Amino acid sequence: MKFLPFALLCFLVALPVSGQRPSGNKPLRSSGDGLKGEYFNGNAFQEKVATRVDPVINFTFDGFVKPVPGLKIRPFTARWTGLLLAPATGPYRLTSVVDDGIRVTIGGMRVLDEWRYRRQKVTGRPFRMEAGKYYDILIEYVNQTGNGYADLDWDFREKAKYTATGFISTRSIIPGRFFFSEVAPDTPPPAKTAPVARTPVIAGREKPNAGPPKGKPAEPNAAQPELPPPAAPQMTLALGNTVILRKVTFEEGEYILKTSSFTELNQLATSLKQYPHIHVEIAGHTDFEGDPRLNQYLSENRAKVVANYLARKGINEEQMTVKGYGSKRPLIKSGTEAERAANRRVEITVTAM
Repeated sequence: MKFLPFALLCFLVALPVSGQRPSGNKPLRSSGDGLKGEYFNGNAFQEKVATRVDPVINFTFDGFVKPVPGLKIRPFTARWTGLLLAPATGPYRLTSVVDDGIRVTIGGMRVLDEWRYRRQKVTGRPFRMEAGKYYDILIEYVNQTGNGYADLDWDFREKAKYTATGFISTRSIIPGRFFFSEVAPDTPPPAKTAPVARTPVIAGREKPNAGPPKGKPAEPNAAQPELPPPAAPQMTLALGNTVILRKVTFEEGEYILKTSSFTELNQLATSLKQYPHIHVEIAGHTDFEGDPRLNQYLSENRAKVVANYLARKGINEEQMTVKGYGSKRPLIKSGTEAERAANRRVEITVTAM
C-alpha cells in the first residue's frame, strides 16, 4: 500500500539511531514473496474477512473495488506480518503516504506510528539493521471511511547523497523480495478486476497548506446515485482529437466524482459504445500548487475513477489507457486562482480507431 525532502545532514547525524533485534525465525521460502495480509471489518480488527499474501505495501482503492471480497469500506483494518530482510548494514527510515492511519513495528520496536483519521504523509524514527539478517515486521492500517491508500517506503541513509541544497533521498517502495510471509495464505487472492482499477497508486492533494480534511463524504463514490443517460448529442470522436471533460469535477483534493459529472460521463459512454474498436487515453491533470509527487498520484487516481465509471457503463477496459500527468501539462501557467483552476481537468484523447 504509497506520498518532502529530508532534513539537513547535521540534523540527521544528531538523531539517535536504535538497533533492531533480529528475528529468531527463518523464512519458509528461499526468496521473498511478500507479507501475510489479514483484512478485518471494523476499525479495531474486529471481524476477520480474508487472509492472503501481499507482495508489497503500495495500494489504493477508490470505492469501486474493495481490497478483498466481503470487506466493508467503512471502516476496515488490515494487518501484515512476516520477516524483513536487511539488504545492507546501517540506518534506515520509513515514510508512508496514507489515508487514514498506519503503524509499523520492526524487530520489536515501533518505528512508524500515526493512527489518526486523515490523509497524511508520515516519517518514522531512524533505526538500524544488519545486512543479511531477518527482522520481524508488523504493519497495521486503518481506513475509517471512503476511499483509502497507503504505501511504505524506506530510505537507506548511508546511500543518500548530500549536496549544497541538501539530501538527495534514496527513498523507494520496499521491494517484495525483502519481505517473507511465514505462512501460506488461508484464502485465495481475490479475483482480478479491470486493469484500470488494479494498479496501486497513492493519491495526493493539490493544496496541502489548506490543512487536513475536516471529514470525508458520507458515502463513497460507488454508492452515489447515477443519472440516466442524457438525451444530449454524442461527442465527436476523431483520431488524435483531445476532448476536455469540462463538467467532470471532483471533491477538492480527492478523487471522488461530484454528481454533476455523471451527465457528461454518460454522454461519453454513449459515444464510445458506437465505436467498439476505438482506443482512448484518459488523462488526469492537476494545478501546480503543492507537492508535485502528491499531485501526480492524484491525477492518476482521478483518471482511474473516470475509467472505472465508464467500465461500469459497459465500455471495454481494453479500450482505455489511464495516465496521470500531475502538473506537468498546465493550460495556464499564471493568472488568478479561478483561471488556474482550468488546469485541474480530465481529458480524453483518441489514440486508435
